[in-house]
Amino acid sequence: MKLFFFKSEKVDDSNYNGGHISSQPLIEKKNELLPTVPLEKAITGTVYYRKFFIIPEYTCPTLRIFLDAPSLANDNCLIQQGTCTDKQSDVIDYTEWKGTGILQDTLDNSIAITSFSVLSKISGQGFNVLDLVRISDGINKDFIRIKSLSWSGNIVTLVFFDDTFINSSYEVGANISACIERGRNNKMSVWIKENIPVEIGMYSNNINYIKGAF
Repeated sequence: MKLFFFKSEKVDDSNYNGGHISSQPLIEKKNELLPTVPLEKAITGTVYYRKFFIIPEYTCPTLRIFLDAPSLANDNCLIQQGTCTDKQSDVIDYTEWKGTGILQDTLDNSIAITSFSVLSKISGQGFNVLDLVRISDGINKDFIRIKSLSWSGNIVTLVFFDDTFINSSYEVGANISACIERGRNNKMSVWIKENIPVEIGMYSNNINYIKGAF
């Protein structure tokens, strides 16, 4: 199934950024979703918010949206489900942002998964209790749900429910992504928050990091 991406009606850095869906599609090219970072912002750091809408090719029972992998550059991104009309002034207070990180443990599919650690670019954000997380090594994938978690710097330890098993085994370095979940519907609004740290040097803002599963 294909996913179609559309911009929001207003795209800027004001409190009114976002709102309803527009008729303008998003395509996979640089700077199509997130803006070019001007030199002064690359030095001082900033945060960008952009809203987009996802419409699946046909209505599906469930839709999971996630960041496939951490940015290869020095920026970092989080996503959160929005509403049909919310604006930037609303989302600044949202607390269920979903991120991605790198697996720090080896996972064996012959035994129950109790916990594992993930290296995140953002400390304290991106993973939440009861989030569905995707494990992927580029070939295999599994989805399991977080029971609890704890942070130590940029390392988050995810704890899972009893008798949690996975279909495949994974090595250190696999991608771990928290998912936005949506039930049967033909449209989903999503916010992406791009954090530009001080003296970033290099950043990436291609929407091909945003993926979906059904």
